[in-house]
Amino acid sequence: MAAAEGMERINLIPKGVSKAVKSRAKINVKRIHKIEDKVKHDVIAFLTSITEQVGSKGKFLHQGMTSSDVLDTCFNIQ
Repeated sequence: MAAAEGMERINLIPKGVSKAVKSRAKINVKRIHKIEDKVKHDVIAFLTSITEQVGSKGKFLHQGMTSSDVLDTCFNIQ
């Protein structure tokens, strides 16, 4: 969310993406694992799960970022 909020501020992604994700998306670990079993990629599984819930705005969460960028941002915020 931090990356999406920052990208919204500098107009890299549409405004409202982070709000849509926060209000609609729920972390469903079982669903993420099911997707990961199929795609063999943890970040893609997570993003797919979120996009299923949020719709087209979900695609912007990973825009311009590698999977390592996503994980590094998460680890730094923790």
